[in-house]
Amino acid sequence: MDRWHYPRHKLCDYILQGMQQGLLERVTFFAPRKRGKTQFITRDVIPACDKIDVLPIYIDFWSDKDSPQNAFIDAVTTTLESRRNMFSKILAKLKFTPAVSSSGVTVKAEANAMSSQRPTLHSVFDALNTHDTPILLLLDEVQHLATSADYANFTAALRSFMTARSDNKIKAIFTGSSQEGLNKLFKNTKAPFYDASQTIPFPQLDRDFVVHQLGVFKSVTGGRELDEELAFSIFTQQQFHPARFSEMLKFMALEGIYDIQVGFDEHDQRYLLNERSEFAKSIEQLNPLDKILLKLLAKDWNKGLYTDETKSVLESELGKRPSNPLIGAALTRLAEQDLIYNESRGVWLVADPSLKSFMSEK
Repeated sequence: MDRWHYPRHKLCDYILQGMQQGLLERVTFFAPRKRGKTQFITRDVIPACDKIDVLPIYIDFWSDKDSPQNAFIDAVTTTLESRRNMFSKILAKLKFTPAVSSSGVTVKAEANAMSSQRPTLHSVFDALNTHDTPILLLLDEVQHLATSADYANFTAALRSFMTARSDNKIKAIFTGSSQEGLNKLFKNTKAPFYDASQTIPFPQLDRDFVVHQLGVFKSVTGGRELDEELAFSIFTQQQFHPARFSEMLKFMALEGIYDIQVGFDEHDQRYLLNERSEFAKSIEQLNPLDKILLKLLAKDWNKGLYTDETKSVLESELGKRPSNPLIGAALTRLAEQDLIYNESRGVWLVADPSLKSFMSEK
């Protein structure tokens, strides 16, 4: 058990109880990377499912970026194999034989071998449909399905599989780190999962998280206490970034630093140097119009992106006045790189709060 993990029992209970009561079928939530989504799924939801006789199947669509379908098939077969005593008949039906080492531990097969033993998508769907108890599909980084037209057939088949059963025993949680990608899957009227999921907020962590982490710090350092008010102030300055705060405390415990302000100054200086270096590289690759639009959005520009006032600002920076199609194309490029997303008609926001802060300073 990871003592640093902060459990989100309330959110977990809200989702699972809602599904058990027939109030929720599929839910979607978004948060930027490293905000705790995967930890919530793997360390809160999956253990909770085991207690209520629900089969959780975790699928990370980044585990095989070239083939989300294979990522799905492999995740299902691996889950069933891990519970072979319960699903031996289903595995036999799939004719799935995992690669096993001499020690009896499942190992990753070579690509060709895996292809030869991998069940078909239809057979996986069929096998899951024969399972009587509820199934919860945990679909992580689901926005990847929107990155290529090549994934359209699999995406359509996945939706059909989840929505076809009259007993509603196939539930799902969709998670993603790209708001624009999720919009393409769920919000647009022509989106493959339009009207097939309910979006719920992934709550920002608060003071309780800080208190929990300070308690862990005290435990691992033999009773060293840190100032709660200052710690929460620092967490706020870190824009409520749980991984960043936890890594800072781990760094302090390892280095024997017991003044949280000193730990913050030393750790975050290194953290920000790395983060800003990555941001700078991303921005450097943008063309001039894209850079200026991103900067305006980071500063909460509210004049409308196609207005004469906005075009005058762009003209003063670029030396020429951009047309509406050029502005639209720039916004599309920024969205495709997950730098911005379309919150509502005509309203674009910077996707990452840290990037927004960086651009505002520049």
